[in-house]
Amino acid sequence: MLKVEISKLKQYPMFSINEKYYKTRYCNKYYKLFMKDLLSNQIFNKDDIYNRIFIFENGKLQSTSFQIE
Repeated sequence: MLKVEISKLKQYPMFSINEKYYKTRYCNKYYKLFMKDLLSNQIFNKDDIYNRIFIFENGKLQSTSFQIE
């Protein structure tokens, strides 16, 4: 598990889904489109897309986690 203090997260950019951008109000659809954009050109495990936290370094995916502990 990834262990991070909330205060440390303030130094990193945070992204959230904007359903208006994807022109749909259906959660499953805009989630898939967002993940496709977020992880384009990245190497990741199939199960990574179900995580909530994605750590990138210099634009490359380093790790993922479902929750902050």
